[in-house]
Amino acid sequence: MPLSPPNLLMQRSLLDKAVAFVRLYFLRNDMEITEPKAHPSLVFALRPAQLTDAFALQRNCWPQRTLEQVGVVLQQAERLAQQKRGLGVVAERDGEACAFGLLALFPRAAEISDLIVSAELRGRGIGTALIAFLTQEAQRLGATCLEIGVAESNPRARALYQRLGFVEARAIQVDLGEGPETVWYLAKTLDTPSAHQPAVLPL
Repeated sequence: MPLSPPNLLMQRSLLDKAVAFVRLYFLRNDMEITEPKAHPSLVFALRPAQLTDAFALQRNCWPQRTLEQVGVVLQQAERLAQQKRGLGVVAERDGEACAFGLLALFPRAAEISDLIVSAELRGRGIGTALIAFLTQEAQRLGATCLEIGVAESNPRARALYQRLGFVEARAIQVDLGEGPETVWYLAKTLDTPSAHQPAVLPL
């Protein structure tokens, strides 16, 4: 059934609660972020996310989520982009979104969240490409520190983030649905880019 605009236009308080719930889900379940393995060359492109990507993302990446829940995340990405406080990016393959990542700027630091890659394409470098681009975008927006969160029960993603230059910064206790669990926030110091070096989406 098509996603109607009224289903996306939730009140701000309900929207923020829904976004928080979805973000906590992905702290535990971002297992698609793995070390690239030996596979045939994979062709994909990164581009800004759109609300219409909800259908493909729900089908390819988030089958356990409702279309409305996926729409909540994309609406947040659209709002951040309009406010110049972040960006949602999808990886597109064969004309369809197959991965997503979100960047949000906060007073203390920028944060990457909601990373997800289609199950059959995991371990092919898409997650790494999303992180690399969102890191570049955080620099362009003036952030000097970038954070990414991961549940302690997800050591594979944690190890990759460390290989990409993130270091453990702080830990918090969060209830991810099965009782309190430690969530690590890893941080990376960013260089300030030159004004004439805008972020460029890979082709």
